[in-house]
Amino acid sequence: MTLQQAIEKRISRRRYEGPLKPDSASKLKKKMEALNAENDLSFSLVEDDPALFGGFSKSYGMFTGVCSFFMAAGQREDPLLHEKVGHAGQQLVLLATTLGQGTCWVGGSFDRAGVENLLPDWEQLVAVITVGPAAETPSAKERLLRRATHLRREEKNWQADGQAPAWFLEGCAAAARAPSALNARPVRFGYKDGRARAAIPAGAQAVQHVDLGIAKCHFELAAGGRFAPGSPALFEKG
Repeated sequence: MTLQQAIEKRISRRRYEGPLKPDSASKLKKKMEALNAENDLSFSLVEDDPALFGGFSKSYGMFTGVCSFFMAAGQREDPLLHEKVGHAGQQLVLLATTLGQGTCWVGGSFDRAGVENLLPDWEQLVAVITVGPAAETPSAKERLLRRATHLRREEKNWQADGQAPAWFLEGCAAAARAPSALNARPVRFGYKDGRARAAIPAGAQAVQHVDLGIAKCHFELAAGGRFAPGSPALFEKG
C-alpha cells in the first residue's frame, strides 16, 4: 500500500487489540526520528503502556484497548509548532496505515497532566496519536463518525479563477479526506494565476493550525509538491 492509497483507506479507530508488533514499531520510530530531525520536533512513541493512557479517560471517542501512542510535541516558542505537528504527525498516521495499524488523533479533550509531566518545560504537548492493531470490525460509534465525516467531505473546499488543473483538484480531494478536529475542516484551497494556495481563517485557533498541517500533507502527496509554511501559503509543484 502506498501513502496515497493510505489516504483513501485511513479511518479514525478507537478500539485497539494489543501493542504494536516490533517490526511496525521499528519502522514508525525510524520515520518519527527523521521527522523530528527535519522539523525540530520532539515526537516520541509510548509502547505497551495502557496505564499511562488511562489519563486520557476524558477523551472524546471512548477509546478502548490503547497500548501505544505518539506524543506529538515540540518547542513551546516555535510559532509554527502546531502546523508542523499536523504535517509530521499525519505522515506517521499514513505510514501506520500502510503497516496495517489503526490510528486516531486525540487533541484537546483529554487530561494532559500525566503525559505533560514527561516533557521538559520548554516543550509543549500538542496532541497524541493512538496507534496499534485495531479491531477488525469498526464499532458502531466508529461507523457513525465515519458516515458523518464522509458527508463533510462532499463540501467544496476550493475555488479557482478559471479552469483548475487536474493535479489541483486531486490535491483538494485528498485534503478533503484528512482528519480534522471536530470535523470542522477549516482549510480552503485556491487556484489563481497558475498557483495553488492554502489558508485557514485569520485568527484561527491552534487546533486549526494542526488541521492546516494535516491537510497540506494530503494535498502534497496527491498533487506532487510542497506548500510554504503558514497561512496563506503558496504551493510549489514538482
